[in-house]
Amino acid sequence: LVDISGTTKICDQDVTQLFFNFSAGNGDWDVYYNVNGTPNPNPFSTSYSTDSLSVSPTITTVYTVDSVSDINCSSLIIDAATITVNPLPEVVVSGGGSICNDGSEVDVIITTTSGTPTFNVEYAVGINSRLASNIGYQHVISTNEAGVYSVTRSTDSEGCIAKSISGNATVNI
Repeated sequence: LVDISGTTKICDQDVTQLFFNFSAGNGDWDVYYNVNGTPNPNPFSTSYSTDSLSVSPTITTVYTVDSVSDINCSSLIIDAATITVNPLPEVVVSGGGSICNDGSEVDVIITTTSGTPTFNVEYAVGINSRLASNIGYQHVISTNEAGVYSVTRSTDSEGCIAKSISGNATVNI
């Protein structure tokens, strides 16, 4: 008898563990499983009653145990673990421009594609750090503060961190 479990949600490009807990039989065990319905040709083999397998799915994936065998017998067992893969946020900074020193403002636009809203975006204006919290896919900063605006980090509501951050906006007074 084997129980398969693991983290139920990860971010794209993360590595996680599938845990196998054997409550009957004698090691060594061979676990035959499929990935989203496709049989894995190589069984997971272990001599430990509790062990794990590293996986890094790129899409939501169901790992289903089909059968387990030990040194004495084989048994059809169906148990499954589903790992939902959340996409990473991608951020682009645009806008900016030149304005007169008369209180006029220009827009700096932070656009997030992919990921799961809401987002926390850390950005810099020159050497000064700022935070925009709980924002949607587009955040507009109307400003008359001179400097180069760039995003330094973006995290979505699932805890996924952007690896693709591009662009900046320059504001001249």
